[in-house]
Amino acid sequence: MASRTRAPISPAAESATQAQLGETRWARHREALLAARDRLQLALRQGDSSQQAADALRDQPVAPVPAQPALDPLDGDRGLLIDVEAALKRLEQGTYGRCVATGRPIAEERLRLFPWVRNA
Repeated sequence: MASRTRAPISPAAESATQAQLGETRWARHREALLAARDRLQLALRQGDSSQQAADALRDQPVAPVPAQPALDPLDGDRGLLIDVEAALKRLEQGTYGRCVATGRPIAEERLRLFPWVRNA
């Protein structure tokens, strides 16, 4: 019986195959991240427009609006949006689902609850 030998797979082809498998594996997480990004961008746009309205009122001498406190409530949304976009980038690079500090896998349950998480 003749033995079959496989032709070597090129690194580019192997990388493309792994990327396709990763896309399938993380499809639900990708959708959650895209939805979170859309919600955060909308919230920030709405918050920025209300901030612009407050700034316009503050410029009027009749009824001044007090300055915003030192902590902007939108800062949390901005930080989360940065985390979401970083997770989407990791999906593109094929490193999603691994701790950025150690490279260890992140628990599936943790990723399901917080798809933008970067550490195990």
